[in-house]
Amino acid sequence: MLDANKRIVIPAGESREKREKRGQIYFSCHKINLSPFCPRFKYEIPNGNEAGAYPKEWVPGGETKSGTKEAALIGSEKINHGADMDKLLSQFDDWEQLQ
Repeated sequence: MLDANKRIVIPAGESREKREKRGQIYFSCHKINLSPFCPRFKYEIPNGNEAGAYPKEWVPGGETKSGTKEAALIGSEKINHGADMDKLLSQFDDWEQLQ
């Protein structure tokens, strides 16, 4: 997905980092914006074999079943975050917390 500045926007999804607020646990949600020219990554049309791909849900053509454009982010497996959202976010210049 491209934003108004022609940058590829990769939603980070739920952070899995549990935070407490008023005695309840909730998940924070972040969006990381990547330039298509970032040398750490390449973008390819998904083939259904990527980590996190849902079995029997992939359809060819670079779109989800609902028609949303998608791309495989090659190189993301090299990002060491140790299941820590702060460590992950510290490796990117352009991100925002959505919740």
